[in-house]
Amino acid sequence: LDTATSYGNSEEMLGQIIMGREWRVISKAPRFSQEDICAEQLQQMKVSVKASLKKLNQQQLYGLFIHRCDDLFKPGGAQLFEEARALQKAGYAQKLGVSVYSVEQVDKVLQDFEVDIVQIPINILDQRFLSSGCLQKLKSNFIEVHARSVFMQGLLLMSLNSIPSYFNPIKEKLNNFAQRASDLSLSKLELAIKFVNDIDEIDQMVVGVNTLDQIKEIVEALSKNISVDIENYKDLVINDPNYYNPSLWKI
Repeated sequence: LDTATSYGNSEEMLGQIIMGREWRVISKAPRFSQEDICAEQLQQMKVSVKASLKKLNQQQLYGLFIHRCDDLFKPGGAQLFEEARALQKAGYAQKLGVSVYSVEQVDKVLQDFEVDIVQIPINILDQRFLSSGCLQKLKSNFIEVHARSVFMQGLLLMSLNSIPSYFNPIKEKLNNFAQRASDLSLSKLELAIKFVNDIDEIDQMVVGVNTLDQIKEIVEALSKNISVDIENYKDLVINDPNYYNPSLWKI
């Protein structure tokens, strides 16, 4: 389960559901808006992690993530990571992780910090971490890789006639993706999730769902005995961050 203190009341809701059961839960340190990381932010992280465990009804997190990767690169960022390491050593988390948005961020993290998990955005249209060799670099450092944005914030699953006009420049790619799924007698969800699942360096996938039926559909997709050759989908790649980065979408 992947959550964060900044995700509304998700920790409390999950805590009520999973009470008394052992789950591997990842939660995240707060995002810090300050330009420097000082003692106040270190204390805030400590308090936040303890509060997260209480809300989740868990004794220990599977992963404690630095939510905003760039916080590590601010003045005082090294102290932020050391505080996270101290919380890990004290038993609050099994592993330390970081969420990244670019290959460049991975390089900077690996240069200065020893993390256990890195969470990356990757999908059939956004293959930056695959084509750059970044995934191989992460695995050579024995780092667990978690994939998010597998469905590109749901864009890959939308009907073609309901896609906002903002995406017209990549409409052909989306059409081609839908056609490739049809050619394989797969749904768009099945092809999207199979593509990421068949990347050897990916250890886990993070997917968001709103209903029980969506969970069932994802589980059934993963249980299908079919594999895809990821080399056959390079032509679907988009290279413009205005389209592969949801934070830049103007919709």
